[in-house]
Amino acid sequence: VKSLPIHPLLSRYVQALVLQDCSEPGEGTDAPYRVLPKPYPVMGIQYRGRLRVLRGQRDLLLERAGITGLQRESRWFRGEAETRSMLVMLQPAGAWALFGVSLNELADAHVGLADLLPPREIRELEERIDASEAPRSINTAVQSFLLRALERSRQSVHPAIRAATSRLLMERGNIRIEALAAQLG
Repeated sequence: VKSLPIHPLLSRYVQALVLQDCSEPGEGTDAPYRVLPKPYPVMGIQYRGRLRVLRGQRDLLLERAGITGLQRESRWFRGEAETRSMLVMLQPAGAWALFGVSLNELADAHVGLADLLPPREIRELEERIDASEAPRSINTAVQSFLLRALERSRQSVHPAIRAATSRLLMERGNIRIEALAAQLG
C-alpha cells in the first residue's frame, strides 16, 4: 500500500489516495481479505487484475472502475493474482460534490463509475492508467479525472451538511440527531 499526495483543490472531497498491490508479500494474491465499515465511500480503479466482493456463497465481479458506498457491515473482497488498484477514499460529501450522487444512493452498494458518468470518460481514464503503471502517472490521471468531475459537477455541499458530517465523525456517531440539529440551527 502506497499513499499518494492529494491536489489542494480535491482535499475537501478526497481523504486519501492509495495504490494497493495485492501481489506484495503479506497482501495475499488470491486470498479473501476483510474490509471493515468506514464512514466514507471509496472509489476504486483496478489497473491490473479484477476484484470480487464475496456475498454469501457467491462472488460478485466488480466493475474495473467503481464506487463502494457506506456499508452496514464488514465485507470480504478477493483480488485476482497481482491485482493492483488505485483507491480514492472520499470525504463523506465527496461523492455528491464530484459525481452528484448521494450517500443514500451508494449505501450498501458497489456502483460502476460508468453508471454515474459517461462511459467514454471512464474508458479514457482506464486508457490513461493502462498507458503507464508508474505511481506518479496513475496519480496524475486519476486526479485530473477528479478535477474535471468537480468542475463539471458544480454540486456544492451545504455548510450545515459539512458541519454535521464533521461533528458526527468527531463524536464517532455518539450524538443525538436532535442535539446536532439544535447546535447547527
